[in-house]
Amino acid sequence: MSRPDFLNGVNPHRLSEHERAERRERILATRPAGEAFWVFGFGSLMWRPEFEPVERQAATLSGYERHFRIISTTARGTPERPGLAPCLEEVEGGQCLGIVFRLDEARVADDLVALWDREQNSGSYNPTWVELKTHEGPLTALTFVVERDHPHYLGPLSIEDTASAICGAEGRHGACRDYVASLVGALRELGERDPFLEDLLARVDGLSARP
Repeated sequence: MSRPDFLNGVNPHRLSEHERAERRERILATRPAGEAFWVFGFGSLMWRPEFEPVERQAATLSGYERHFRIISTTARGTPERPGLAPCLEEVEGGQCLGIVFRLDEARVADDLVALWDREQNSGSYNPTWVELKTHEGPLTALTFVVERDHPHYLGPLSIEDTASAICGAEGRHGACRDYVASLVGALRELGERDPFLEDLLARVDGLSARP
């Protein structure tokens, strides 16, 4: 199957250890005083967090949406056959349902190192404090918002191009198609059926079934 032209000639981008440490120190320095440390998962953190949370609950982030617009050359693809990863993008009037996790206060520093090893390799996500809505009230949490000027960010894509880029891509954490399926399943467990993601998964499976 032919690949979309926008995946050709991808040059993987990596943050240096110094840049990664600077981002981690900034988050710790700007942490809201007197509050628990929460992390908002909108993608694979929902079903596979990098830490043992002491509490988790459904949460909604207003003003943002989840989109598959980031090139993945490691986790769900390779430099030779990139896949796509979801990103959290600021959109007026947007809504994003996910899961928020409360970290063990005694393990915050260690948990952030593990989280950074997973989420802060290419630098396509900017660690950001956001305000969430939960059934127990509002809270502030750390999440990862897309850097729109990053070379791995593609901008808006048609659902056809998105499905074509996902189909057949596989990386260190497995098949890109399985990521979409896991995300659809995680949202269904929260009581939400995302029409775009459901359609996207069906299209990817349709492409996979072709000779």
